[in-house]
Amino acid sequence: MRKIIPLARTLADEINLPLWRQSDNLLKKIKKLHRQINQLSASRVVKKKEAIESLYCSLIERVDLILERVKTLEKEGKSALPLSLHVRLEELTGWANLTKQVRDTAHRRVVLGETVPNSEKLFSLFETHTQLYQRGKAGEPIQYGRLAMIFEDGAGFISHYYLMDRDETDGSVVVEQTKIAQQRHQGELEELSLDRGFHSAANVEALLPIVGNVSCPSRNSQRFASEVANESDDSRRRRYRHAGIESAVGALQRGNGLKRCRDRSEVGLKRYLGLAVLGRNLQVLGRLLIAAENPDAAAAKTARAAA
Repeated sequence: MRKIIPLARTLADEINLPLWRQSDNLLKKIKKLHRQINQLSASRVVKKKEAIESLYCSLIERVDLILERVKTLEKEGKSALPLSLHVRLEELTGWANLTKQVRDTAHRRVVLGETVPNSEKLFSLFETHTQLYQRGKAGEPIQYGRLAMIFEDGAGFISHYYLMDRDETDGSVVVEQTKIAQQRHQGELEELSLDRGFHSAANVEALLPIVGNVSCPSRNSQRFASEVANESDDSRRRRYRHAGIESAVGALQRGNGLKRCRDRSEVGLKRYLGLAVLGRNLQVLGRLLIAAENPDAAAAKTARAAA
């Protein structure tokens, strides 16, 4: 509403459309309902669920009224607005479509009591490709962003990367992406170390013909403990190799711009990821070149085990 109402008022003034003359008052009422919902959600009032539902119904009703006015403005504006303002009209239409999605999600979740899948939710109006995922990490169990799959070779170069769609998971893409990584390595990929999030019996069975040696521990805690207790030295070495990619992911975030993508689009996010991988590989190449000239230099040292 903060984006729609001022923009609609500007466009309506161009064609003398009277529906938006009290735009400041409309926005104040929306903000008041929003504030009341937040305050009630944080309180311990008995039967606050019914009160919140009532406030949401009032908010949705007002949003529907504003969206109807937007439709009228769009209809009138297509013929009455000068061509120079048609871009602003398209911008208004885009904000209205996003608002409809948020409005429908709120109605389904609060009024109808449905459990809305994350893939159907909109977490950011400005970065619509953002998803919510459960990391399970202490302090940050839930994060907003996008999942990416990274393949790193023994020397530390990232040889393949893949930005997942919002409805994809690690286990659903690992086989296909490993095939692509093997092709890029010209069939010389001999070992693969994955974490427990990729594990399934079907995935392990499908990966073995692609890469001869696969480390993919079980998700089940008891089975994982049994695997660790009975694993060979080679299996343990392959499992420990996975720590290298965790370090690389951390470096991509800290030193290569992936902590926050500044290009607010799906294409921009893919571009950011590609540039971050390129930057990381240039850093690894620089370290190797320095090591060849001066093995004792601080910039040539790494904690990575020999490939």
